[in-house]
Amino acid sequence: MVGLADLVRGVEAHPGAERVLIPAETLAELEAAAPETWGQVRAWCEARGVRVVPVEGGA
Repeated sequence: MVGLADLVRGVEAHPGAERVLIPAETLAELEAAAPETWGQVRAWCEARGVRVVPVEGGA
C-alpha cells in the first residue's frame, strides 16, 4: 500500500506535475486510517497545484 510519505515524496520528485494517480481503494484506506493527516497532505498537494486523482483498478 502507498503511504502518505510515499505520496509526498512522489510529488516532490516530480515538480510541475499537475496530478498524482492513486488507486481508489488505497485512497479510501488512507482517508480512513488517518483522516486529519490525509487532509493536511491533500492541502499540501493542492497548494502546489497537484490534484490527487483516484483511479479504479490501480494507478
